[in-house]
Amino acid sequence: DAPGNWKESNVEALLDAVQNESMQAMQDLCLDDRASIVRNRRSIGIVPNPGLELPRETLDEMVLCVEEQICGMNDSLGPGLPYSAYNSGSEVWVNVGNKRVGVQILQSYLGVQASESLHVGDQFVNEKATVGNAYFARTATPCIWVIS
Repeated sequence: DAPGNWKESNVEALLDAVQNESMQAMQDLCLDDRASIVRNRRSIGIVPNPGLELPRETLDEMVLCVEEQICGMNDSLGPGLPYSAYNSGSEVWVNVGNKRVGVQILQSYLGVQASESLHVGDQFVNEKATVGNAYFARTATPCIWVIS
C-alpha cells in the first residue's frame, strides 16, 4: 500500500477515469460554467469558479458519480489503489491514497505502533463529507472526533 510501490500507470489510470467522469458529471449537472476541474499529481478536484458556490446536494452527486466510475474500473474490481472521494463542504476531491496510508507512513517514520498513536479528526462538516477520508484512519490507529 505504500505510495512508493504504486505503479505510475495505475495512478494515471485512476486519475484519468476520475477526470473523465468529473467532466461528464459536470456536463450532466449543467456545471460547465460554474465549476472547474483541478488536476494535481495525486488528486482531482471539482471546485466552484470564483465567486460561486455549489450546493451540497450537487457536491454529493458528484462524489457518487465518481465513486461509481472508480468502483467499475478493472471489470468492477476497482482501481487497485487506495483512494478517497469526498465532498469537502465546498468542493469535491478524489485523492490517490487516503488517511490510512498517510497515518501508516507517519507511524513508520516516527517508529510508533498503531497502539501508540492517535488520529484526531474533525466533524465540522456533515457526516457524509468526513466519512470519505477520515474513516480510513480508523483502520490504522484509534481515533477521536472533535465536533465543535
